[in-house]
Amino acid sequence: MRPGALRRVKTTGGPVTEVAFGDTIGMARWPEFLPGGAHVLFQVRDADPDRRGVYVASMSGNGSGLRRLINSDWTAHYGSGHLLFLDGSTLMAQPFDVRRLELSGAPVTVARNVGGSSTAYGAFSVSANAVLAYTGGLSTQSELRWVDRSGRLGDVLVPKGDYVDLSLSPDESRVAYSRVDPQRQAPDVWILDLARGTSTRITSERLVDAGPIWSPSGDQIVFRSNRTSTIGVELYVTSSSPGGTVRRIHGLEDSGANTPSNAMPHSWGADGRVVFSQATMEAGYGIWSTSVDQKNPTAVLDTQNNELQAAVSRDGRWMAYTSDQSGHNEIYVQDYPAGTQRTLVSTNGGMQPQWRGDGRELYYIQPDGMFMQVAVRAGARVDPAAPMPLFKTAIPTMLNPYRMDYVPAADGQRFLMKVPVNEPPPAITVVSNWPALLTRRN
Repeated sequence: MRPGALRRVKTTGGPVTEVAFGDTIGMARWPEFLPGGAHVLFQVRDADPDRRGVYVASMSGNGSGLRRLINSDWTAHYGSGHLLFLDGSTLMAQPFDVRRLELSGAPVTVARNVGGSSTAYGAFSVSANAVLAYTGGLSTQSELRWVDRSGRLGDVLVPKGDYVDLSLSPDESRVAYSRVDPQRQAPDVWILDLARGTSTRITSERLVDAGPIWSPSGDQIVFRSNRTSTIGVELYVTSSSPGGTVRRIHGLEDSGANTPSNAMPHSWGADGRVVFSQATMEAGYGIWSTSVDQKNPTAVLDTQNNELQAAVSRDGRWMAYTSDQSGHNEIYVQDYPAGTQRTLVSTNGGMQPQWRGDGRELYYIQPDGMFMQVAVRAGARVDPAAPMPLFKTAIPTMLNPYRMDYVPAADGQRFLMKVPVNEPPPAITVVSNWPALLTRRN
C-alpha cells in the first residue's frame, strides 16, 4: 500500500482497496461520503497550489473519478445542494451537482471568522437537514513560563499562542519553539533570546515546521516538516540563526520498506546522531537515529509496540522513552544505543520523559497531569527510585506524539512549560435552515 492513499475496506473485513493514490495527489485526509455513497469527498494539503485542495473520487477504487473541485487548505462538506468550504477564515457555499460532480455559479459568503485546526480540519459542520454549526477556532492557547519544583509560576516569556513544542539550548540562553500561525494554521519555528526577551522567526513555510531540537554545540537545530513531501513528515537541519540554509537529513526514501508517515525529532545525542521516532506502514512508532551529515538511519528500538518521545541523557549513555508495550503508556529507560537493558521507571502511566543535565533525575507527566520526578542511579545499569510527585499541571494528559509540553533546566530546579491559558471555549454558532442565508445575501 502506498502512503498517503485513501483506502476502503468492508466492515466485515476483506481486501483493502485504494480509492485515491497518495503518490498522485499527496496526503489524503478527512474523507466524507457524498449522498448515495458512490463517491467520497476529501482534502489534500500540499505546498504545491496545483495539488492541494478538495477532491472527489469514486468508491469503486483504483483512483477512478478522481477530480479536484477547489483549491483550499481546509476540509469541505456537502449540504443542501452546495459545497461548503473555507476561503481563509470565510465560510463559502457554492452550488454542487452530486450526480455530475460539478460546481456551478459563484461562491457566496455564509459566515466570517471561522477557524480551523493545524490538521486542515475546518471548524464547521453541516447536517442533512440544513443545520450549520461553526466556531472561531480549534487551537489550544498557552503561555511559555518557568515553573519551579513547587509548581509556582514565573513570568510569561512570550505572548499566548498555540505552541506545539519547545527546546532549551545547551547553554540555556535561548529557547527554540514552534507556534501555530493563526492565519495559516500551520506551525513555524522561532527562537527566543531569554536575556533580551526577543523572538526571531527561523522558518516560514506554508505547511508544518515544528519539533525543533538543538545540536550539542547550540549552533544548529533539527526540525520536522512536510514542506517538500506530499505523503509524510521529514527531518531538516538548519542554523540556529536566521537565514541559514535548510537541508533535509531524513526523508521517505531513506527508510526502505519502513516508509514513515511521520518522523519526529527528540534528541541530538553526544554521539552526534539525531534520535527520532517514526511511524511505519507495517507497525506503530519506533525509535531511530541518523547522522546529520550523511543519511544513515539506524533502528534503535523498533517493535510492534509504539515507542516514542525518546530522551537521550546528556552523557549519551541512557535513553528514556514512552512505550505502550504493557497495554498503556509507561516510561522506560534503556542503555543507548545498544538497548541490551530495559528498565520500567513509571508506576502509574507516563509520557514525555526528560533528563536532568547530570542524568541523576528523570521527569515525566502522569495521565492524571501530575508532574513526576524520579531519582536515578546509573552505573553498569540504571537503578531508578520510586517516582515522586512534584506538582499538578494543567497540561493535556492525552498522549500526543506531535507535541512536547516542557523542558527542564539543567539543574532540575525549574522547568520551562507550556501553561494553558484559562479562557472560555470559543462560542459555537448554530444556524437552522442555513440556505436561507444565501437567499438574503443574493
